[in-house]
Amino acid sequence: MKHWLVFVWGWLALIRCCPLDEKVQGLYAVEGRVHYSVPGMGSGAFPVPDRFRIARGRGADFELTDEAGRCFLLARAEGEALVLQRGTSCGWNENGVHFLLTLAHGRVELGADGGRFDMAGDVRATARGVMSPGSFLQNATLTRLGD
Repeated sequence: MKHWLVFVWGWLALIRCCPLDEKVQGLYAVEGRVHYSVPGMGSGAFPVPDRFRIARGRGADFELTDEAGRCFLLARAEGEALVLQRGTSCGWNENGVHFLLTLAHGRVELGADGGRFDMAGDVRATARGVMSPGSFLQNATLTRLGD
């Protein structure tokens, strides 16, 4: 009977040793490109400019936030990946234009030290009171920097 209890306790300890939240929480460098297409304003591809922190969420399993405070993305755990919640957004001003990205879909797949951070959706660019709708697509990698 003692051997059985040792086995059960050992197995439970192994399962609880590294839950997904402990594995993915932390600060990550993001490298990649985001492609924008806004009819009437143009299109282009630009480097993804930020670091993201993945933390336990209040409104979802996880929250992804950038250091500049432009993005607040909610995600749910799905196996070993995070699925970003549709409708979450990033917004900022640049050269007199306000940009608002709204997620249609996105996914974060993480390995030991990093992974992929891909997302797509709608973009709205507002300049001088005129709003122009468009789309965006991001393909990026994540490199873990620490906790």
